[in-house]
Amino acid sequence: MFFPFLSEYRDRPVMHLGQCGGTAFFLAAADLIKINDQVFLVTENHAQAVLLFDYLKTLRHDCMLLPDWELMPYDTFRASKDIAAARNFVFYQLLSLSRWVVITSMPAIIYKLPPKSFYLQHALILKKGQVIERQQLVDRLTEYGYQRTVEVSQPSEFALRGGIIDFYPPALEAPVRLCLEGNILETLRYFDPQTQKTLRLIDEITYLPAYEYPVDTISQARYLKNFRMQFDDRKSYFYQQLLEGQIPPGYSFFLPLMFETQLSFIEYLTPEALLIFPSDAHNLYKDIEQKAIERFNLAKISFGFTPFPPDKILISHSAFNVKITRPYRIMTICEDAEGTITLPVQQIEAFTQQPWLCLKNKVEERAGRWLFSFESS
Repeated sequence: MFFPFLSEYRDRPVMHLGQCGGTAFFLAAADLIKINDQVFLVTENHAQAVLLFDYLKTLRHDCMLLPDWELMPYDTFRASKDIAAARNFVFYQLLSLSRWVVITSMPAIIYKLPPKSFYLQHALILKKGQVIERQQLVDRLTEYGYQRTVEVSQPSEFALRGGIIDFYPPALEAPVRLCLEGNILETLRYFDPQTQKTLRLIDEITYLPAYEYPVDTISQARYLKNFRMQFDDRKSYFYQQLLEGQIPPGYSFFLPLMFETQLSFIEYLTPEALLIFPSDAHNLYKDIEQKAIERFNLAKISFGFTPFPPDKILISHSAFNVKITRPYRIMTICEDAEGTITLPVQQIEAFTQQPWLCLKNKVEERAGRWLFSFESS
């Protein structure tokens, strides 16, 4: 609908789109991913992100969904392994690919992230013809949070039968079957866990941990030491879980114990990436930060010690403002910002005697193909 209109503004550092609600936004997004190699598109909430992802993934095969944790700051529920693995996969791809589209939401980008080395060092690439030590692979799967079962049926499970290793990476479309001949990886294939039939053969796959931090015994010992030094509390539930060699629920909010350096999502992007934010991004961020502060005050009571404050685990609102003014290409969807570019969207004047007149005149003014869309009969 807008192409090549939007391409005229491809090199502008900051761009505001007006009259871009409803169907028009989906069409604008479709055009934007055609003319930009790297697009990081942020919606207000996860439901909007899923809806947009389902639409855009039909247009580009490198379109990825970055989910939020589905947890509030300082929740003591166990983070989903599927979500952790999916998030790890997206950030690894940002470091590995030159072309990508990421669809996400404001709640998904507020948390600080591990350094880039975590994703690069823990990504395991398996290729056809590769020499593999079976027990080392099993140990790696266990370390990455996979559970051994008789038959693989759910993400984060693996099963062994002689020279066959089945495992189900959460970020992939189906479980994977590895067939070993001695120590040689003969074949890799996606298979249907219900029928056990092969879906398709593949040459290689990449999988990452189901946690956003290392969970090997050496790392756990380091977390235990850092916990004692930081909080001086050996009676808390968190410390007791670590002492037993387990990662306690809610431990995602103790990232500074695990990494000396944490990054924001924007530091995983190149200057060539196009960032698209909703018009209300700053107010949404303020609301998230305020709720985190409220929950921090409650956590000090329920935890029995003072955990890391919000600015240690979340990107603060002020830092967010600073980071998005760095030399990245920024686009916001808003109606009244200064310098707003109004898209050629025409709405029917429904209650006039000639409701089509305005649209008819616009069509006659601008040559080319037009798309008319209706949101109800």
